[in-house]
Amino acid sequence: MKKLLTISIPTWNREFLLQELLNDLTQQIITFSLENSIEILVSDNNSEDNTWKLICQYKDKFDFITTNKNDCNIGAKSNVLKSMELANSEYVLFVGDDDRIRKNSLPELLNILRSSPNLGVLIDISNYKYKDQFSNGYLDLSTTLECLYWYMGNASHFVCKTDFFKKFLQKHGYDYYNECWPQTQIMILGLTESKLKPFVIDLNILIESKHSLVMVYTSYYLWRTCIYDLLISVNVIKDQIPEEIFNSCRQQMKFGIKQNFLNILQCGVFVDDEITKKKTRNDIINKLHMFSINEKFFLSIIVVALSFPAIISKYISNCFIWITKGKKGLVKKNRFVAGELQKKKKSLAQSKQVRSLVFEK
Repeated sequence: MKKLLTISIPTWNREFLLQELLNDLTQQIITFSLENSIEILVSDNNSEDNTWKLICQYKDKFDFITTNKNDCNIGAKSNVLKSMELANSEYVLFVGDDDRIRKNSLPELLNILRSSPNLGVLIDISNYKYKDQFSNGYLDLSTTLECLYWYMGNASHFVCKTDFFKKFLQKHGYDYYNECWPQTQIMILGLTESKLKPFVIDLNILIESKHSLVMVYTSYYLWRTCIYDLLISVNVIKDQIPEEIFNSCRQQMKFGIKQNFLNILQCGVFVDDEITKKKTRNDIINKLHMFSINEKFFLSIIVVALSFPAIISKYISNCFIWITKGKKGLVKKNRFVAGELQKKKKSLAQSKQVRSLVFEK
C-alpha cells in the first residue's frame, strides 16, 4: 500500500547524530500509530563508520523503515536526490540527519496533507524571519519565491510530491541539477508544470538543528550557498520556467544581499585563513559579471575587505559592529567566531563529526 509520507534522510558518517533522530522519529510514529501512513527512508552514502550497521538495526526492528546503501560515495547532492526519488509515498519530507523534529508534529502534518487537495509543495515558514506577513494557505508561486526562494529548499522546511522527484530526475538525470539547491530546482519545475500552488504554513516541524555544530562556516561556504549557487540553480532551469518565476527568484536574492554581505564579511574577516580569503575573493571576481549592479556593489566591498591585512580588516569591522550593533553586537560576534574557530580545529584534526561542504564535482 502506498503511504502518505516518506521521511527522507540522506546520511554519511553520522552515526552519532542519526541514532538520536531515528529514536525520536520511531517513538513518535509508534506513539501515534502512524505505521501505515509514514515511511522512514535512510540513504547511506557508503559510510566509513558504523552508520550502516546502525541503520540495519533499526530496519530489523521497524517495518516502516526502508534503507538504501550506495556502492560508493556518490556525493551529497546525488544522495539527497536519491533519498527522495526512492520514496514509496505520495509526499516526501527531506530531513537532515542533524535536524530534530518537534515531538507532536507528524500527526499534525499528516492531517494537513490529507485535508489539503491539490497540494504540490508545503513550506513550513515557522523559522522564516518575516513569517508574520503570511497567512496559512495557498500562494501563487511567484509571490512565494519572492520571499522564500532560499528558505524553501532547506531540510525539514518543505514537503513535496514524490512524483516531482521521480519525474524530473528521470527526465534530466542527476547531473543536470546544481550541486547546491537541486531540491529547490525540482520543486519549481514541478509546481510550474503542474500549475499547483505552494502551501505555506506555520507548523514548526523543525524544533532544533545541530547543523551549525557540525558544519564549518567560511566566507566561501556562505558566498556559494547564499548567493552564487542560488543564481546558478535558477539559471539552469531558466528556459523551462516563465520569466516572472525567474524574476521572482532574482528579486529574493537582491533583497537578501545586504544580510548575506554582512555574514560573508564576518566569516572572512574573523574566521578564515588567508587561503580561504583568497579563494573567496578570486571566485567572486571571476563571477561578478553575472550579477546586478546593486549586487556587484556589495560583492566588490567583500573583495576589497578580504584583501586588507587581517589586523586592519578586523579593526575596521569591530568599529563598524560597535557603531551599528553596540556592545551586544561585539559579544555576539565574538561568540560566533570562537565557535567557528573551534570547529575548524576539529575539522583540521580530520574529525568525521565536523565537515565542510564540497561544491566542486
